[in-house]
Amino acid sequence: MKKIAYALSLSAALSLSSVSVGFAEQAPLSASTQKSINLNEKEAESIKQAFTRIGVNPETQLKLINKIESGQLLDSINPDKQHLGITSKSVEETDVTYTENIITTYPDGSLKKTSITRAKLTAPTYPISTMGSGVKPGQTTCGSGYCSIQNALVYSETGVWTAQFSADYTLVDGDNNDYISDVSDYQISTSLFTSYSEPNLRIEKRNESLEGPAKASLTFILKTLSGSITQSVLFYVQNNSTYVS
Repeated sequence: MKKIAYALSLSAALSLSSVSVGFAEQAPLSASTQKSINLNEKEAESIKQAFTRIGVNPETQLKLINKIESGQLLDSINPDKQHLGITSKSVEETDVTYTENIITTYPDGSLKKTSITRAKLTAPTYPISTMGSGVKPGQTTCGSGYCSIQNALVYSETGVWTAQFSADYTLVDGDNNDYISDVSDYQISTSLFTSYSEPNLRIEKRNESLEGPAKASLTFILKTLSGSITQSVLFYVQNNSTYVS
């Protein structure tokens, strides 16, 4: 238990938890599929608010809105631009919760914010939610050689879409013993000029093993002015920690 509790308390330094967004392979979007639009003042303001929430500065917001109106994909959701992102990490703590944030900045100035929030080991059961509905109590409980985390909040936001789900997982001393026991309560929200379909939340691999980590995913099809893109929030558990490939 000491080994796992130590990892929990130093999760920032050890990158205990992180969340990222992956993309399924697909054909490149051609210029002929792009459609331009003119956003009205209310629509533009709504997008600005989403950008502000994840930290995009006002000058860059205008450039990104122009890019959206021309029918182009923002780098933050463009599969061909993902390798160009530069990440930075931060930690937020309250008396009862611990959150690790990762901000990825792309060449066009668009951002992606990902995070995972869990209840602290010393905290009582505590409601954890970001998108405002489907609130469930989060709790971390440790015993002899294990720590179980209930309803950790896995969260990702790009300014174009927001997605989250709850995950229950257990870290166990020794090799190849960690596992994901449940994922639930997914929520997806998209901006005015996009929509989504085919959401799928599932545990792809329940137990850590010699073949690799335990893995859960939330995937969906994002429909944009330039075409449809498969996107996913991926969650892994391995070696007494959580991470993203």
